[in-house]
Amino acid sequence: VHRAGLEALAIHFANLAGQDKKAYNARTKWAFTKGLKLAAKIAGQKVAFIQHHAKTEKVFMLYVASQEFLRVHTALAAGENVTSGFIVRQDGKCNGIQHGAALSKCLTTAENVSITPATKYDTPTDIYITFRDVLLGHTDEMYHKHIDRDFCKPPVMVRGYGAGKEAIRNDLVKLLVDRNDTSTHGITKALLGDDEGTSELLDQIMDSLDLVIGGMGEVTNSLRNAVKPLGEAAKHVYWVTEDGMLIEQQGQVLDDVCYDTLHLAPKKFLHDELVNKRWVLRNELPAIIDYELSASATLKGIAPNFVHSIDANHIRSVVMNTEASILHTHDDVGTHPEDFFAVNTVIREQFVKLHSEFDWFGSLENYSKVSLPRLRGGYNIQDALQATYLFS
Repeated sequence: VHRAGLEALAIHFANLAGQDKKAYNARTKWAFTKGLKLAAKIAGQKVAFIQHHAKTEKVFMLYVASQEFLRVHTALAAGENVTSGFIVRQDGKCNGIQHGAALSKCLTTAENVSITPATKYDTPTDIYITFRDVLLGHTDEMYHKHIDRDFCKPPVMVRGYGAGKEAIRNDLVKLLVDRNDTSTHGITKALLGDDEGTSELLDQIMDSLDLVIGGMGEVTNSLRNAVKPLGEAAKHVYWVTEDGMLIEQQGQVLDDVCYDTLHLAPKKFLHDELVNKRWVLRNELPAIIDYELSASATLKGIAPNFVHSIDANHIRSVVMNTEASILHTHDDVGTHPEDFFAVNTVIREQFVKLHSEFDWFGSLENYSKVSLPRLRGGYNIQDALQATYLFS
């Protein structure tokens, strides 16, 4: 490990210590000052002591990160050679919406999910705080004490994969119920709306989402409007990813509940007699059950599955275009500390390549015989090359 690896360890440590909303240079400054003191103080201490002084629920993750940073820093400061097997992580900032912003070319959406130029001295955008501030400006003050960052996360996250009003309403009602606070009854009732489900508050939430991540809504509407004219033929929708993977989406109805499923096609792993059946886990035992295909379920699932296929393609492209060892979970990429910044560059390069050299809408048009208008906002995809916080 050299200086770059130590800086990566500093950023990882700072992220776990609640400094992740700050600029990179502020995170490293914290790690080399207050962070070092914290790491020395909690070394060898019990969980309660660490939790008290670190003020985090991620006690074990923070502890090991702090001790590795302290160990490597001490060795390098003494002029010693030092190795590390530690994994530092970086993840996309609402990765689904990042791809939605690239597809729609919506500049406002792009700015709010950190795919516009920034340096290590710039503070990254916190999309949940941005959404909160917009929402507070559009809602009655009686609800404001409940509209915090945690309240704003579910609408943004699920909208990033095409969720509509009902899904957002359900997530927020569940969040409020889980708070187990009688003072939330008023805002919960407002979300549920009248006997017909009409809710002014829910409309205000949707309008605020359009102001903050409107590009994602444009992508969702374009995909659904393209697939809808297929009628019953929409039970199967196909497209091919940039790296050549053929995708089949099916809309399934099972026990009166709609499911949208994404399959690699062709389904060679299925026996002939199972082509119209699927495996499910019920009471921890596999069973084969029948399901019906539904065009309406496909319509609901086209946006999230289309975007998921893009973000999966992105991670595959990163893995294939770096010599670094990568351990990833969805859009969370782990590397050796020395590879942190080099892999960050590859992530940005492959993001740009994915959206500048391949026509995603064209792929859906060609394989599913639909028509999709190209969205032409003011965002320049090449700007993502300088987007320091695209993954961070």
